[in-house]
Amino acid sequence: MKFFLFIILVISTYAVNNKTSEWHSVYSQLKQSDLSKVDPYVEEYKGIDPLVRYPIKKRSAGSVYLMDNLRVSRMIEEGISKKNKIKYGREIKWTSAMIDVSKLKRVSVVLTKSQINLGIIKPKTGHAQMLFEFEHGGVVTNEGFIDTLVISYEGKRRDDQPFNPAVGLFRVYPSIFVMGTFEDLLVKVNSFFNGMEIYDLELSEKQKRDLLENYLTAAFDTETLKKERYHTTRNSCVTNMFKLLNTVLPKERKVKEWYQAFGLYPARTLGSILPERMEGTLRKLDMVSMTTDIFGKEKIREYYFGLVEVQKRYSKSTRIFNLMYENKK
Repeated sequence: MKFFLFIILVISTYAVNNKTSEWHSVYSQLKQSDLSKVDPYVEEYKGIDPLVRYPIKKRSAGSVYLMDNLRVSRMIEEGISKKNKIKYGREIKWTSAMIDVSKLKRVSVVLTKSQINLGIIKPKTGHAQMLFEFEHGGVVTNEGFIDTLVISYEGKRRDDQPFNPAVGLFRVYPSIFVMGTFEDLLVKVNSFFNGMEIYDLELSEKQKRDLLENYLTAAFDTETLKKERYHTTRNSCVTNMFKLLNTVLPKERKVKEWYQAFGLYPARTLGSILPERMEGTLRKLDMVSMTTDIFGKEKIREYYFGLVEVQKRYSKSTRIFNLMYENKK
């Protein structure tokens, strides 16, 4: 019995040491990559909407990934308004990052919201993306420990080409996944939306990790994405979110994506298309454990600057870690 326990201990110790070795190996490569100093993708994206880039997988080792083109925009002051309030804009930045899937702790659907005023009709519109939150060290850049990741399916557009849902029906926009941080998402919401709703998902640990792995696989598959086109009702932010979510759900809990008639699938279900139906679709399957509603630009900025303070503390711990890491080498 003691011998059996000894063998288990040896195997466990080897697995932990191997895991630590993978993390440090990728981290060492991250330290050599800094898009803020040398950005090889600038020419490729000239004339393209500055908010989108294809995520590039550079390496993977076990559960750890190294990538380029993580969006890490910042909110910046742009003067004083007529009401004597600070005006905030954004500085768009891209960086390299490492992602450790094993440190994932929470998965949420985020709906960024707008409301179009058409007189007595005020339809809600929005954009869906998946938020992944990690334990400390789950997402790391050269600027520090970030520990959040937002992955969003979008239509790739020219810099002078505004998004139009009606135009999206004609498959005009190439497909693209965009990856950023939660702070980056708040910067985007402050610029383009009125607020956001966050639906924490009730998933097992394995389902969470598998979902993230499936998202990363789809996001890094640039070759396939370049062949596809965005479609407002058939291949959109919402439909891709449900399609990927279904990859980890058992048959009885899968989201119904298509209507079926006579063995054919003529149309998508409204619950898998419309942003305003997303919460209801998820709640029908008992998948929402908690909802957070952040509405109004002031609330968004308050949330953002609160997270920035947390990141400052993270950055301090990162500097200490880097000193220890360099000395250890």
